[in-house]
Amino acid sequence: MSYSPDGQQIASGSWDRTVKLWSVDSGFLQEDQSDSVFSIVEPIALAKDIDMGKVLVNEIKDSVVTDFILNTGTWKFRVDSIYFQGADATAFALVSGFPKYEVNAGMSEPAEFRFKPVRVGIHTAEIVIITQSDTLVQKIRGEGIQPQLEIVNNIIDFGAIFVGQNKDTLQVATIKNIGTSPLVITETKHNKPNDVDFTTLAGGGSFTLLPGETRTMDLRFTPSDVGRTSGTLEFYYNGVGSPAIVQLFGTGLFAGTAYAELMTTQLEGYPGDEIMVPIILNKEENLWLAGVRTIDVEMEFNPTLLAPKSLPIEIIDNYRAKVLIKNLPANRNAGEILGEIPFIVGLGNAEESDLILTNGKTNGGQAEITLLNGKFTLLGICREGGARLINSFAKVGIVNISPNPAEEKIEIEISLIESGRTELTIYNTMGEIVETIYQSDNPTRGTRIFTINTKELSTGQYFLQLRTPTYVENKLLIISK
Repeated sequence: MSYSPDGQQIASGSWDRTVKLWSVDSGFLQEDQSDSVFSIVEPIALAKDIDMGKVLVNEIKDSVVTDFILNTGTWKFRVDSIYFQGADATAFALVSGFPKYEVNAGMSEPAEFRFKPVRVGIHTAEIVIITQSDTLVQKIRGEGIQPQLEIVNNIIDFGAIFVGQNKDTLQVATIKNIGTSPLVITETKHNKPNDVDFTTLAGGGSFTLLPGETRTMDLRFTPSDVGRTSGTLEFYYNGVGSPAIVQLFGTGLFAGTAYAELMTTQLEGYPGDEIMVPIILNKEENLWLAGVRTIDVEMEFNPTLLAPKSLPIEIIDNYRAKVLIKNLPANRNAGEILGEIPFIVGLGNAEESDLILTNGKTNGGQAEITLLNGKFTLLGICREGGARLINSFAKVGIVNISPNPAEEKIEIEISLIESGRTELTIYNTMGEIVETIYQSDNPTRGTRIFTINTKELSTGQYFLQLRTPTYVENKLLIISK
Protein backbone atom coordinates (compact mmCIF):
# COMPACT_ATOMS: atom_id res chain seq x y z
CA MET A 1 0.00 0.00 0.00
CA SER A 2 1.04 3.66 -0.47
CA TYR A 3 0.08 7.00 1.14
CA SER A 4 -1.05 9.94 -0.97
CA PRO A 5 1.32 13.02 -0.94
CA ASP A 6 -1.00 14.82 1.50
CA GLY A 7 -1.29 11.79 3.77
CA GLN A 8 -5.13 11.76 3.64
CA GLN A 9 -5.57 8.65 1.51
CA ILE A 10 -4.08 5.20 1.11
CA ALA A 11 -3.97 3.11 -2.07
CA SER A 12 -3.87 -0.69 -1.53
CA GLY A 13 -3.33 -3.63 -3.83
CA SER A 14 -4.82 -6.96 -2.63
CA TRP A 15 -4.40 -10.68 -3.29
CA ASP A 16 -7.64 -10.63 -5.34
CA ARG A 17 -6.03 -8.23 -7.85
CA THR A 18 -8.12 -5.25 -6.75
CA VAL A 19 -6.88 -1.68 -6.04
CA LYS A 20 -8.78 0.27 -3.37
CA LEU A 21 -8.57 3.87 -2.11
CA TRP A 22 -8.93 4.42 1.68
CA SER A 23 -9.65 7.65 3.54
CA VAL A 24 -7.52 8.04 6.63
CA ASP A 25 -10.05 10.34 8.35
CA SER A 26 -13.44 8.86 7.39
CA GLY A 27 -12.64 5.12 7.23
CA PHE A 28 -13.60 2.95 4.26
CA LEU A 29 -14.60 4.57 0.99
CA GLN A 30 -16.41 1.31 0.18
CA GLU A 31 -16.78 -2.15 1.65
CA ASP A 32 -18.37 -5.47 0.64
CA GLN A 33 -19.69 -7.77 3.37
CA SER A 34 -19.30 -10.82 1.15
CA ASP A 35 -15.54 -10.30 1.13
CA SER A 36 -15.37 -10.77 4.92
CA VAL A 37 -13.70 -14.08 5.80
CA PHE A 38 -14.75 -14.06 9.49
CA SER A 39 -18.06 -13.16 11.15
CA ILE A 40 -19.33 -13.32 14.73
CA VAL A 41 -22.25 -15.65 15.44
CA GLU A 42 -24.05 -16.04 18.74
CA PRO A 43 -25.92 -19.16 19.89
CA ILE A 44 -29.00 -18.21 21.88
CA ALA A 45 -30.25 -20.80 24.40
CA LEU A 46 -33.67 -20.58 26.01
CA ALA A 47 -35.38 -22.91 28.50
CA LYS A 48 -38.73 -23.22 30.27
CA ASP A 49 -39.91 -23.09 33.86
CA ILE A 50 -41.55 -26.37 34.94
CA ASP A 51 -44.67 -26.97 37.03
CA MET A 52 -45.01 -30.64 38.09
CA GLY A 53 -48.49 -30.08 39.55
CA LYS A 54 -49.92 -31.91 42.55
CA VAL A 55 -48.56 -35.28 43.66
CA LEU A 56 -49.27 -37.43 46.69
CA VAL A 57 -46.52 -37.37 49.33
CA ASN A 58 -43.90 -40.10 48.70
CA GLU A 59 -45.47 -40.94 45.33
CA ILE A 60 -43.66 -40.34 42.02
CA LYS A 61 -44.69 -38.36 38.96
CA ASP A 62 -42.68 -38.26 35.73
CA SER A 63 -43.31 -35.57 33.14
CA VAL A 64 -41.79 -35.13 29.68
CA VAL A 65 -41.25 -31.54 28.49
CA THR A 66 -40.91 -31.77 24.71
CA ASP A 67 -39.29 -28.38 24.01
CA PHE A 68 -37.43 -27.83 27.27
CA ILE A 69 -34.28 -26.29 25.73
CA LEU A 70 -34.57 -24.21 22.52
CA ASN A 71 -31.98 -22.67 20.22
CA THR A 72 -33.31 -19.39 18.77
CA GLY A 73 -29.89 -18.31 17.47
CA THR A 74 -28.09 -18.92 14.19
CA TRP A 75 -25.51 -21.41 15.45
CA LYS A 76 -25.62 -24.63 17.42
CA PHE A 77 -24.74 -24.75 21.11
CA ARG A 78 -23.67 -27.51 23.47
CA VAL A 79 -25.37 -28.40 26.75
CA ASP A 80 -22.66 -29.52 29.17
CA SER A 81 -24.63 -30.21 32.36
CA ILE A 82 -28.01 -29.87 34.07
CA TYR A 83 -28.45 -29.93 37.84
CA PHE A 84 -30.84 -28.80 40.57
CA GLN A 85 -30.20 -26.35 43.38
CA GLY A 86 -32.28 -24.90 46.18
CA ALA A 87 -34.01 -26.00 49.37
CA ASP A 88 -36.12 -28.72 47.70
CA ALA A 89 -33.60 -29.82 45.08
CA THR A 90 -33.68 -33.47 46.26
CA ALA A 91 -37.40 -33.71 45.47
CA PHE A 92 -36.66 -33.30 41.74
CA ALA A 93 -34.60 -35.40 39.31
CA LEU A 94 -33.79 -35.59 35.63
CA VAL A 95 -34.97 -38.95 34.25
CA SER A 96 -33.98 -38.60 30.57
CA GLY A 97 -32.35 -36.00 28.35
CA PHE A 98 -28.98 -36.16 30.09
CA PRO A 99 -26.12 -33.96 28.81
CA LYS A 100 -23.77 -33.73 26.98
CA TYR A 101 -25.56 -32.99 23.69
CA GLU A 102 -25.79 -30.29 21.02
CA VAL A 103 -28.85 -28.26 19.99
CA ASN A 104 -28.80 -27.07 16.38
CA ALA A 105 -30.07 -23.65 15.33
CA GLY A 106 -33.87 -23.50 15.34
CA MET A 107 -34.15 -26.85 17.09
CA SER A 108 -35.08 -27.99 20.61
CA GLU A 109 -34.37 -30.88 22.98
CA PRO A 110 -36.79 -32.64 25.36
CA ALA A 111 -36.21 -33.54 29.00
CA GLU A 112 -38.06 -35.80 31.42
CA PHE A 113 -38.37 -34.69 35.04
CA ARG A 114 -39.37 -36.58 38.17
CA PHE A 115 -41.08 -35.14 41.24
CA LYS A 116 -41.33 -37.04 44.54
CA PRO A 117 -42.66 -34.80 47.32
CA VAL A 118 -41.45 -35.62 50.82
CA ARG A 119 -43.93 -33.41 52.68
CA VAL A 120 -47.23 -31.62 52.25
CA GLY A 121 -46.93 -28.24 50.54
CA ILE A 122 -45.12 -26.42 47.76
CA HIS A 123 -41.66 -27.67 46.70
CA THR A 124 -39.42 -25.31 44.69
CA ALA A 125 -35.96 -25.55 43.20
CA GLU A 126 -33.86 -24.18 40.35
CA ILE A 127 -32.74 -26.01 37.23
CA VAL A 128 -29.22 -24.91 36.30
CA ILE A 129 -28.32 -25.47 32.63
CA ILE A 130 -24.65 -25.02 31.65
CA THR A 131 -23.85 -24.44 27.97
CA GLN A 132 -20.50 -23.59 26.40
CA SER A 133 -21.46 -19.93 26.21
CA ASP A 134 -24.11 -19.31 28.87
CA THR A 135 -25.72 -20.46 32.13
CA LEU A 136 -29.51 -20.65 32.33
CA VAL A 137 -31.44 -20.85 35.59
CA GLN A 138 -35.08 -22.00 35.41
CA LYS A 139 -37.67 -22.57 38.12
CA ILE A 140 -39.28 -25.92 38.89
CA ARG A 141 -42.10 -26.42 41.37
CA GLY A 142 -44.57 -29.03 42.56
CA GLU A 143 -47.01 -29.50 45.40
CA GLY A 144 -47.11 -32.39 47.84
CA ILE A 145 -50.64 -33.48 48.74
CA GLN A 146 -51.63 -35.45 51.83
CA PRO A 147 -53.05 -38.83 50.72
CA GLN A 148 -56.72 -39.37 51.47
CA LEU A 149 -56.76 -43.02 50.51
CA GLU A 150 -54.50 -45.93 51.38
CA ILE A 151 -54.38 -49.19 49.43
CA VAL A 152 -54.47 -51.94 52.06
CA ASN A 153 -53.66 -54.83 49.68
CA ASN A 154 -51.71 -53.73 46.60
CA ILE A 155 -51.81 -57.28 45.20
CA ILE A 156 -54.52 -59.92 45.54
CA ASP A 157 -53.43 -63.32 44.18
CA PHE A 158 -56.11 -65.99 43.73
CA GLY A 159 -53.54 -68.73 43.07
CA ALA A 160 -53.97 -71.59 40.59
CA ILE A 161 -57.50 -72.66 39.54
CA PHE A 162 -58.64 -75.17 36.91
CA VAL A 163 -60.15 -73.55 33.82
CA GLY A 164 -63.94 -73.34 34.11
CA GLN A 165 -63.92 -73.42 37.91
CA ASN A 166 -63.86 -70.39 40.22
CA LYS A 167 -62.36 -69.22 43.48
CA ASP A 168 -63.85 -66.55 45.76
CA THR A 169 -61.90 -64.29 48.09
CA LEU A 170 -64.38 -63.02 50.67
CA GLN A 171 -64.18 -59.91 52.84
CA VAL A 172 -60.75 -58.96 51.53
CA ALA A 173 -59.54 -55.51 52.63
CA THR A 174 -58.89 -53.21 49.67
CA ILE A 175 -58.72 -49.47 50.52
CA LYS A 176 -58.82 -47.30 53.66
CA ASN A 177 -59.74 -43.63 54.24
CA ILE A 178 -56.74 -42.13 56.06
CA GLY A 179 -58.00 -38.55 55.76
CA THR A 180 -59.97 -36.47 58.25
CA SER A 181 -63.22 -36.19 56.26
CA PRO A 182 -65.56 -38.61 54.46
CA LEU A 183 -64.38 -39.70 51.00
CA VAL A 184 -66.85 -40.49 48.22
CA ILE A 185 -65.87 -43.32 45.86
CA THR A 186 -67.72 -42.43 42.68
CA GLU A 187 -67.04 -45.66 40.77
CA THR A 188 -65.43 -49.08 41.20
CA LYS A 189 -64.56 -51.13 38.13
CA HIS A 190 -62.37 -53.94 36.80
CA ASN A 191 -59.92 -53.02 34.05
CA LYS A 192 -57.29 -54.38 31.69
CA PRO A 193 -55.34 -56.42 30.92
CA ASN A 194 -57.97 -58.97 31.99
CA ASP A 195 -61.32 -57.41 32.91
CA VAL A 196 -63.34 -60.60 32.27
CA ASP A 197 -61.97 -63.33 34.54
CA PHE A 198 -62.02 -61.14 37.67
CA THR A 199 -65.42 -60.00 39.03
CA THR A 200 -66.87 -58.33 42.11
CA LEU A 201 -69.49 -60.22 44.08
CA ALA A 202 -70.12 -57.59 46.77
CA GLY A 203 -68.74 -54.26 47.93
CA GLY A 204 -68.31 -52.51 44.59
CA GLY A 205 -70.10 -49.59 42.94
CA SER A 206 -70.17 -46.13 44.54
CA PHE A 207 -69.97 -45.61 48.29
CA THR A 208 -68.69 -43.27 51.02
CA LEU A 209 -65.74 -44.12 53.25
CA LEU A 210 -65.72 -42.49 56.67
CA PRO A 211 -62.39 -41.40 58.20
CA GLY A 212 -60.49 -44.51 59.29
CA GLU A 213 -62.90 -46.90 57.53
CA THR A 214 -61.61 -49.84 55.47
CA ARG A 215 -63.54 -51.21 52.51
CA THR A 216 -63.89 -54.98 52.29
CA MET A 217 -65.07 -56.73 49.14
CA ASP A 218 -66.00 -60.19 47.85
CA LEU A 219 -64.08 -61.00 44.65
CA ARG A 220 -64.11 -63.98 42.26
CA PHE A 221 -61.61 -65.42 39.78
CA THR A 222 -62.91 -67.67 36.98
CA PRO A 223 -60.06 -68.47 34.56
CA SER A 224 -61.12 -68.77 30.94
CA ASP A 225 -57.72 -69.85 29.65
CA VAL A 226 -54.60 -71.67 30.77
CA GLY A 227 -51.74 -69.63 32.20
CA ARG A 228 -50.96 -66.65 34.40
CA THR A 229 -53.22 -63.62 34.01
CA SER A 230 -53.78 -60.27 35.71
CA GLY A 231 -56.27 -57.44 35.96
CA THR A 232 -56.89 -54.31 38.01
CA LEU A 233 -59.55 -53.19 40.46
CA GLU A 234 -59.86 -49.39 40.27
CA PHE A 235 -61.44 -46.98 42.77
CA TYR A 236 -62.34 -43.51 41.41
CA TYR A 237 -62.80 -40.39 43.57
CA ASN A 238 -62.48 -36.62 43.28
CA GLY A 239 -58.92 -35.92 44.31
CA VAL A 240 -55.23 -36.33 43.53
CA GLY A 241 -54.24 -39.97 43.05
CA SER A 242 -57.52 -41.15 41.52
CA PRO A 243 -57.97 -43.93 40.64
CA ALA A 244 -56.46 -46.05 43.42
CA ILE A 245 -55.49 -49.35 41.83
CA VAL A 246 -55.35 -52.88 43.29
CA GLN A 247 -53.55 -55.53 41.20
CA LEU A 248 -55.33 -58.87 40.71
CA PHE A 249 -53.51 -62.08 39.70
CA GLY A 250 -54.50 -65.68 39.04
CA THR A 251 -53.40 -68.78 37.14
CA GLY A 252 -55.59 -71.01 34.98
CA LEU A 253 -54.79 -74.73 35.02
CA PHE A 254 -55.69 -77.27 32.37
CA ALA A 255 -58.22 -79.72 33.80
CA GLY A 256 -57.33 -82.68 31.55
CA THR A 257 -54.17 -84.69 30.88
CA ALA A 258 -51.23 -83.55 28.73
CA TYR A 259 -48.72 -85.81 26.99
CA ALA A 260 -45.75 -85.47 24.65
CA GLU A 261 -43.52 -88.04 22.94
CA LEU A 262 -40.14 -86.81 21.69
CA MET A 263 -37.84 -88.82 19.46
CA THR A 264 -34.82 -88.55 17.23
CA THR A 265 -34.19 -90.82 14.23
CA GLN A 266 -31.79 -93.21 12.45
CA LEU A 267 -28.87 -91.31 10.89
CA GLU A 268 -25.65 -92.11 9.07
CA GLY A 269 -22.67 -90.22 7.69
CA TYR A 270 -19.08 -90.29 6.50
CA PRO A 271 -16.15 -88.93 8.54
CA GLY A 272 -16.01 -85.16 8.13
CA ASP A 273 -19.70 -84.79 7.27
CA GLU A 274 -21.94 -82.30 9.03
CA ILE A 275 -25.25 -83.89 9.98
CA MET A 276 -28.39 -82.45 11.57
CA VAL A 277 -29.86 -84.49 14.42
CA PRO A 278 -33.61 -83.69 14.69
CA ILE A 279 -35.72 -83.63 17.85
CA ILE A 280 -39.22 -84.61 16.70
CA LEU A 281 -42.55 -84.17 18.49
CA ASN A 282 -43.75 -87.64 17.58
CA LYS A 283 -47.02 -87.43 19.56
CA GLU A 284 -48.75 -84.77 21.65
CA GLU A 285 -52.00 -84.29 23.51
CA ASN A 286 -53.16 -81.01 25.08
CA LEU A 287 -49.58 -79.79 25.39
CA TRP A 288 -50.32 -76.12 24.72
CA LEU A 289 -53.58 -76.18 26.67
CA ALA A 290 -51.69 -77.45 29.71
CA GLY A 291 -49.56 -74.31 29.63
CA VAL A 292 -46.42 -76.01 28.31
CA ARG A 293 -44.49 -73.44 26.30
CA THR A 294 -41.04 -75.02 25.86
CA ILE A 295 -39.33 -78.38 26.49
CA ASP A 296 -35.76 -79.12 27.59
CA VAL A 297 -34.07 -82.46 26.91
CA GLU A 298 -30.58 -83.98 27.17
CA MET A 299 -29.00 -86.21 24.52
CA GLU A 300 -26.16 -88.72 25.09
CA PHE A 301 -23.83 -89.93 22.28
CA ASN A 302 -20.31 -91.18 21.52
CA PRO A 303 -18.06 -88.06 21.47
CA THR A 304 -15.44 -89.70 19.21
CA LEU A 305 -18.09 -90.23 16.50
CA LEU A 306 -20.11 -87.04 16.92
CA ALA A 307 -19.06 -83.55 18.02
CA PRO A 308 -21.70 -80.79 18.46
CA LYS A 309 -20.91 -77.57 16.62
CA SER A 310 -22.70 -75.04 18.82
CA LEU A 311 -23.79 -76.58 22.14
CA PRO A 312 -21.59 -76.98 25.22
CA ILE A 313 -20.58 -80.63 25.65
CA GLU A 314 -20.21 -82.56 28.91
CA ILE A 315 -17.75 -85.45 28.57
CA ILE A 316 -18.62 -88.55 30.62
CA ASP A 317 -15.96 -90.94 29.23
CA ASN A 318 -14.43 -91.93 25.87
CA TYR A 319 -17.71 -93.51 24.81
CA ARG A 320 -20.30 -91.14 26.32
CA ALA A 321 -20.96 -87.42 26.31
CA LYS A 322 -24.11 -85.32 26.54
CA VAL A 323 -25.53 -81.95 25.54
CA LEU A 324 -28.47 -80.01 26.98
CA ILE A 325 -31.00 -78.89 24.37
CA LYS A 326 -33.12 -76.07 25.81
CA ASN A 327 -36.31 -74.20 24.91
CA LEU A 328 -37.70 -76.47 22.20
CA PRO A 329 -41.05 -74.86 21.22
CA ALA A 330 -44.13 -76.75 22.35
CA ASN A 331 -46.64 -75.06 19.99
CA ARG A 332 -46.13 -77.66 17.25
CA ASN A 333 -48.23 -80.44 15.79
CA ALA A 334 -47.43 -84.14 16.08
CA GLY A 335 -44.79 -85.16 13.55
CA GLU A 336 -43.12 -81.74 13.37
CA ILE A 337 -39.46 -81.07 14.16
CA LEU A 338 -38.94 -79.00 17.31
CA GLY A 339 -35.26 -78.34 16.62
CA GLU A 340 -32.14 -79.63 14.84
CA ILE A 341 -28.65 -79.89 16.34
CA PRO A 342 -25.61 -79.79 14.00
CA PHE A 343 -22.87 -82.40 14.57
CA ILE A 344 -19.52 -83.12 12.87
CA VAL A 345 -18.89 -86.82 12.13
CA GLY A 346 -15.55 -88.20 13.32
CA LEU A 347 -13.65 -91.46 12.66
CA GLY A 348 -14.07 -92.65 16.21
CA ASN A 349 -13.66 -95.71 18.39
CA ALA A 350 -16.92 -97.40 17.34
CA GLU A 351 -19.05 -97.97 14.24
CA GLU A 352 -22.33 -96.83 15.82
CA SER A 353 -23.55 -94.46 18.51
CA ASP A 354 -26.92 -94.54 20.23
CA LEU A 355 -28.64 -91.15 20.38
CA ILE A 356 -30.20 -91.36 23.83
CA LEU A 357 -32.76 -88.75 24.89
CA THR A 358 -32.99 -88.26 28.69
CA ASN A 359 -34.31 -85.87 31.35
CA GLY A 360 -37.24 -84.36 29.44
CA LYS A 361 -38.58 -81.28 31.23
CA THR A 362 -41.54 -79.02 30.44
CA ASN A 363 -41.54 -75.27 31.07
CA GLY A 364 -44.68 -73.25 31.81
CA GLY A 365 -46.94 -76.21 32.55
CA GLN A 366 -47.03 -79.90 33.43
CA ALA A 367 -47.13 -82.79 30.97
CA GLU A 368 -46.03 -86.41 30.81
CA ILE A 369 -42.94 -86.78 28.59
CA THR A 370 -41.91 -89.98 26.78
CA LEU A 371 -38.53 -90.15 25.01
CA LEU A 372 -37.56 -92.46 22.11
CA ASN A 373 -33.90 -92.96 21.17
CA GLY A 374 -32.23 -92.91 17.76
CA LYS A 375 -28.96 -94.23 16.34
CA PHE A 376 -26.05 -92.97 14.23
CA THR A 377 -24.04 -95.31 11.91
CA LEU A 378 -20.59 -94.46 10.53
CA LEU A 379 -20.14 -95.00 6.77
CA GLY A 380 -17.01 -95.60 4.69
CA ILE A 381 -15.31 -98.12 6.99
CA CYS A 382 -12.70 -100.31 5.28
CA ARG A 383 -13.58 -103.93 6.13
CA GLU A 384 -10.81 -105.74 4.23
CA GLY A 385 -9.01 -107.82 6.83
CA GLY A 386 -11.61 -106.75 9.42
CA ALA A 387 -13.18 -103.43 10.27
CA ARG A 388 -10.54 -100.84 11.13
CA LEU A 389 -11.42 -98.05 13.54
CA ILE A 390 -9.25 -95.37 15.02
CA ASN A 391 -7.43 -96.29 18.24
CA SER A 392 -7.61 -92.94 19.95
CA PHE A 393 -4.68 -93.82 22.22
CA ALA A 394 -2.20 -94.98 19.53
CA LYS A 395 -2.78 -93.74 15.99
CA VAL A 396 -4.46 -90.39 16.39
CA GLY A 397 -5.59 -88.38 19.40
CA ILE A 398 -4.43 -86.93 22.68
CA VAL A 399 -1.64 -89.27 23.76
CA ASN A 400 -0.68 -87.72 27.10
CA ILE A 401 -1.42 -84.81 29.46
CA SER A 402 1.29 -84.30 32.07
CA PRO A 403 0.90 -83.39 34.85
CA ASN A 404 -2.87 -83.60 35.27
CA PRO A 405 -3.83 -81.97 37.63
CA ALA A 406 -1.40 -79.18 36.70
CA GLU A 407 -0.19 -76.17 38.69
CA GLU A 408 1.98 -73.92 36.47
CA LYS A 409 3.04 -75.70 33.28
CA ILE A 410 1.58 -78.64 31.43
CA GLU A 411 2.76 -80.78 28.50
CA ILE A 412 0.25 -82.10 25.98
CA GLU A 413 1.23 -84.80 23.49
CA ILE A 414 -0.92 -85.49 20.43
CA SER A 415 -0.62 -87.88 17.51
CA LEU A 416 -1.79 -86.94 13.98
CA ILE A 417 -2.24 -89.20 10.94
CA GLU A 418 -3.92 -86.90 8.40
CA SER A 419 -3.72 -83.43 6.88
CA GLY A 420 -6.51 -80.87 6.88
CA ARG A 421 -7.96 -78.46 9.40
CA THR A 422 -6.71 -79.44 12.87
CA GLU A 423 -7.32 -77.66 16.18
CA LEU A 424 -6.25 -78.26 19.77
CA THR A 425 -8.44 -76.19 22.10
CA ILE A 426 -9.19 -75.77 25.81
CA TYR A 427 -12.86 -75.32 26.81
CA ASN A 428 -14.33 -74.43 30.18
CA THR A 429 -17.24 -76.39 31.65
CA MET A 430 -19.68 -73.96 29.98
CA GLY A 431 -18.40 -74.98 26.55
CA GLU A 432 -16.58 -71.66 25.99
CA ILE A 433 -13.14 -71.53 24.35
CA VAL A 434 -10.54 -70.23 26.83
CA GLU A 435 -7.39 -70.95 24.78
CA THR A 436 -6.50 -72.28 21.32
CA ILE A 437 -3.18 -74.16 21.64
CA TYR A 438 -2.73 -75.26 18.04
CA GLN A 439 -4.45 -74.53 14.74
CA SER A 440 -3.33 -75.55 11.25
CA ASP A 441 -4.78 -76.37 7.83
CA ASN A 442 -1.78 -78.58 6.91
CA PRO A 443 -0.37 -80.15 10.07
CA THR A 444 2.67 -82.42 10.12
CA ARG A 445 1.80 -86.06 10.69
CA GLY A 446 3.23 -87.79 13.72
CA THR A 447 3.64 -86.92 17.37
CA ARG A 448 3.77 -83.33 18.66
CA ILE A 449 4.29 -81.98 22.17
CA PHE A 450 2.98 -78.59 23.36
CA THR A 451 4.00 -76.86 26.58
CA ILE A 452 1.56 -74.28 27.92
CA ASN A 453 1.64 -71.94 30.92
CA THR A 454 -1.49 -72.19 33.05
CA LYS A 455 -1.11 -68.84 34.86
CA GLU A 456 -4.03 -67.37 32.88
CA LEU A 457 -6.30 -70.28 33.84
CA SER A 458 -8.12 -70.29 37.15
CA THR A 459 -8.40 -73.37 39.35
CA GLY A 460 -11.05 -75.80 38.12
CA GLN A 461 -12.01 -78.35 35.47
CA TYR A 462 -11.54 -77.84 31.73
CA PHE A 463 -11.85 -79.96 28.59
CA LEU A 464 -9.03 -80.41 26.09
CA GLN A 465 -10.41 -81.03 22.60
CA LEU A 466 -8.51 -82.29 19.56
CA ARG A 467 -10.45 -81.85 16.32
CA THR A 468 -9.24 -83.17 12.94
CA PRO A 469 -11.22 -83.50 9.68
CA THR A 470 -12.33 -87.03 10.67
CA TYR A 471 -11.79 -87.26 14.41
CA VAL A 472 -12.81 -85.44 17.60
CA GLU A 473 -11.51 -86.30 21.07
CA ASN A 474 -12.16 -84.62 24.42
CA LYS A 475 -10.23 -85.18 27.65
CA LEU A 476 -10.59 -83.79 31.13
CA LEU A 477 -7.98 -81.22 32.17
CA ILE A 478 -7.68 -80.15 35.84
CA ILE A 479 -5.92 -76.96 37.00
CA SER A 480 -4.93 -76.90 40.68
CA LYS A 481 -3.04 -73.92 42.12
